[in-house]
Amino acid sequence: MSSIMILLFVIFGLSHANVLHGIDRCITHLDFCDVTFDNQCCSGYECRPIINETKSLTICLKKAYLGEECIDNQDCLEPDYAYCSRNKTCQCKNGYTRSYEILCSSLYLGAHCSIDIHCKVDNSACINFECKCAEGFQPLSNNQCISNPLGKACRLNKDCENLVFHSRCSKEYLCTYESCKGMY
Repeated sequence: MSSIMILLFVIFGLSHANVLHGIDRCITHLDFCDVTFDNQCCSGYECRPIINETKSLTICLKKAYLGEECIDNQDCLEPDYAYCSRNKTCQCKNGYTRSYEILCSSLYLGAHCSIDIHCKVDNSACINFECKCAEGFQPLSNNQCISNPLGKACRLNKDCENLVFHSRCSKEYLCTYESCKGMY
């Protein structure tokens, strides 16, 4: 009899605790949630923040990787770089390509990023939330970073000219910027 009483007390206590916190069932897609409570979203959903112009809210969202089913853009794991397509699957946004099977990486310099692997251009990195050429490299175009030859060894002017506009091979056999003599 005492074990039945304990069991009833535990069941009542757990359900009462959920009512006190406003949680008597799991929360479904797009319903508001509170990140301070664990496991309140139904299976396959996650309590995630969404931010608009005025405030930050937290709602239960389906976690969808690239190629997986979604209902709206916020369902995609990386909504800054992916969207929910017309066929209701998460796809990379225009200018981004699938990488590491689950991430979208930018094909161009100047794109928004959060981490280095969001930048697909060789020798680029995510610097201040923008894809830029990594240290020691410079942009040749919006999708190419080349080694900065200034200060590097050379034998002829063409060793430098082919890499950096207005550069030449100095008397010390190092690539330097060409001076603008006689321009005045």
